[in-house]
Amino acid sequence: DTPGVDGFGVRMLAPTLLQAASEEIKKEFLPPIAAAKVMWCEPWSEPDAGSDLAALTSTAIRKGDEYVINGQKTWTTGAHRADWGFGVFKTDPAARKHHNLSFLLFDMKTSGITVKPIPYMHGGYIYCEVYFDDVHVPARNIVGQENEGWAVVNLLAGFERSGIDQIMRMLQGLE
Repeated sequence: DTPGVDGFGVRMLAPTLLQAASEEIKKEFLPPIAAAKVMWCEPWSEPDAGSDLAALTSTAIRKGDEYVINGQKTWTTGAHRADWGFGVFKTDPAARKHHNLSFLLFDMKTSGITVKPIPYMHGGYIYCEVYFDDVHVPARNIVGQENEGWAVVNLLAGFERSGIDQIMRMLQGLE
């Protein structure tokens, strides 16, 4: 049983990993995306950052061989169904904007992650709030370099607009 083609994984994350991730990350995360075995979500937006992603306040502070994430993301599509998430977090609170963010991959079942639906008037939902309370993520799950996540964000944004996931859905349907 496969969940189908995941737009977040296929359209945005996989091409970003191909260009910006370490070989270790590529080997671990690309095969499950290609096999449609994993669903991804993109916890990016924050309640007080609006459309200014660089103004986010959620942190991922490095402690040894892991990052400890704290904060809140909102309007995260499909977080309640996702196996994994990719997000941008402030890793150097003292650094200037755009030079203090890192792009991390994390298992949505990690202790400290809480997903709360944002229901429509009829009770259904697709959007969620995601809370991070001392969430421990291996440091090897970084894409790109620490504090250089803004470059990864811009790379991913280009792929987000590509529509490759729609092409893959059509190919899957034809098969």
